[in-house]
Amino acid sequence: RLLTNAFHFNILRDYTPLLHDSCQVFVEKLAEHAGNAETQNKAFDFSKACCLLTLDVMLRCTMGHESNCQLEDSEYTKGVLEATQLLFKRGASVQMFLPDFIYSLTEDCRKFRDICSMCHKFTAGIIRKRKTELEDSGQLASAENGHDSHKTI
Repeated sequence: RLLTNAFHFNILRDYTPLLHDSCQVFVEKLAEHAGNAETQNKAFDFSKACCLLTLDVMLRCTMGHESNCQLEDSEYTKGVLEATQLLFKRGASVQMFLPDFIYSLTEDCRKFRDICSMCHKFTAGIIRKRKTELEDSGQLASAENGHDSHKTI
């Protein structure tokens, strides 16, 4: 109930075309797998496909970035998927019971931190690019004049 006043479904209408495009790619991937006689009897990683759909939607809707991550592999998507696996691995094993300072000495933790660093750099790059685009179009200046300049973009 608290969010109802601040969040309205009209906000989602702007994102419908983006959601539709991402879901269309997802459905085409599923249809391709189901319709291909060679792949019909092979295992299909539905979880990975759902993760890539979610990542695609998040990048498009929250950052305005066309990643094509459902169709093309990138270091970012590989990193996100590997970080997810590392989190599940820790949660489903004895590592979950290790204190953080001991876990921080493991190879998995080092990998996870490296992946997080790479993902943060990628995200910061997208934000810088988007901010430059908004400044060039004059939209950022007009938004800052009418609102608190400490708000995020």
